[in-house]
Amino acid sequence: EVREQVSAEIKRLQDQARAELEAVRANLEDLHEREVKMWRERYEASQERVEELQRRLDDEEHAHQALQLSSGRVRAELQNEITELSGALKLRAFEAERAALTQEEVSKGRQHLLLENEQLKRQVDVLRKEYYTLEVQHREGRAAERAELASLREQLKGYVEVERQLDSAIRACAEGPTTSPGGGALG
Repeated sequence: EVREQVSAEIKRLQDQARAELEAVRANLEDLHEREVKMWRERYEASQERVEELQRRLDDEEHAHQALQLSSGRVRAELQNEITELSGALKLRAFEAERAALTQEEVSKGRQHLLLENEQLKRQVDVLRKEYYTLEVQHREGRAAERAELASLREQLKGYVEVERQLDSAIRACAEGPTTSPGGGALG
């Protein structure tokens, strides 16, 4: 009977141990399933995050490539503009240098013309003085000539008068003896 009691006790303990083992096993399986579910959810969330990050990365790479293309175009345009501006600057520098040379030549020409102008002014002053001197001489000469002309006219009138008288006298002589102007006979 002790044996039966021990056997019954052992069987009870075995049954209890089996039941506890089954409970632990069930708990472990439940815990395992929850952990697997949790890890699966985390994995799926991570996968979604990876996919989202991959999409963002792709978008950023596309945007980066577009910016690189745009940057290349802008760089080329700026390089062209720099080249054009550099050419324009060289042209302006050349024009400025040419203008400076032209201005220098004009300045030299102006100085030369100013000197020539001064010389010509002096010559004009000399000529003006000569002109006024000659004009005064001419006026004086004309006045003298007019006076001489007036004198000669007077002389001419006198000669004409003498000639008329002579003509009269010659006619009178040709016509014969006549009385003298004093009333006597010419003889």
